[in-house]
Amino acid sequence: MFILGAVVLRLILPLLLAFTFASPGFQPVAAAPGETMQVEISGVGARPIRAEVPTTRVGAVRYASAGKLAAAFTYRTWANTPARKLTLYLPEHEVVLTAGSPFVLLKPRTGSAAATVQQLPLPVTVGADSADLTVPVEAFVGLLNTVFDGSLRYDAGANRLSAALSRFDVTDLTAEVKRNGTLIRVKAARPLKEYQGWTTEGGWVYLTLVGVKGDLERLRRWTPPAPIRRVRVEQFPGSLQLAFQLPTNPQSTDFSRATDGNDVLITLVTPADVQSISLDETRRREEEARQQREQARWKLDTIVLDAGHGGKDPGAIGPGGTHEADVTLAIVRRLGPLLESKLGVKVVYTRQDNRFIDLYERGQIGNRAKGKLFIS
Repeated sequence: MFILGAVVLRLILPLLLAFTFASPGFQPVAAAPGETMQVEISGVGARPIRAEVPTTRVGAVRYASAGKLAAAFTYRTWANTPARKLTLYLPEHEVVLTAGSPFVLLKPRTGSAAATVQQLPLPVTVGADSADLTVPVEAFVGLLNTVFDGSLRYDAGANRLSAALSRFDVTDLTAEVKRNGTLIRVKAARPLKEYQGWTTEGGWVYLTLVGVKGDLERLRRWTPPAPIRRVRVEQFPGSLQLAFQLPTNPQSTDFSRATDGNDVLITLVTPADVQSISLDETRRREEEARQQREQARWKLDTIVLDAGHGGKDPGAIGPGGTHEADVTLAIVRRLGPLLESKLGVKVVYTRQDNRFIDLYERGQIGNRAKGKLFIS
């Protein structure tokens, strides 16, 4: 019964949360005329970038347009209007907002780090534009500070947001090694306008980024994976140059902009080990087949309902003479058809009338039926 209670709670809890957060009490009131948040962004040029973002209020809490806030920082956004979701693409993370929910999903855009969920004190709401969402400013700024490349400070009294971006344009390097080559990602804090790449004898691959300043200390600390042997980083007055040495010259080299952010990608194609690739593919298929067998083995296709007591064991007896054994039997008789019709599973009963069944025999009934869930 505890298992069933947990399952039911997981099913209805999101509905309760959605109902609560979508109630009229959580909708923003109309913005006062001319009420805007001043945004000042430094660290991207000789002069700070200034923008204005409209704000509204929910009681004493100030909300701001998430879409217009992203536009102030030139971050791309994607609106899934039917699902009432808005995704902000920061340089390092995706920030996913959902209308009516206080939960914010933070997804790293590269690497193997897992996504995390943060909670705002109040839910996200739908803005004046149905494709835009609004967020509680002060709490959202605090959340963004955990993934922002720089620092954010919000002055609630003046309704002003100050942002200081990282003073470096290129902050890090990563590499992903495959059987037939290597993908190097040059991580950039802003869009890079001009770059040039080439190869030379000795397995050297060069990338020059014009008008770019790099975090030399961090870039030079990077330990490249094999087959990259060495990395050289040089900062010149008007450019940053990166050089990577391989055992041999790659078959082909491609320099491109990443479609998911500001980064520059270097694709190095090397001769493929066909035998190893074939072996890996065989192992992958075998593993997929094993996982499918395990999934089929544990598919929830049979539920065993055990009406407690029965026969010579009436269980607890109520003030009016009601036997617990009769109550449990009535419950499973009603629950069984519901499970069959709603979940499409097979339902097995340990008893369907007023008879006594030993505990060990109840377990045997469930095992013989290959029951995946036993509810007593």
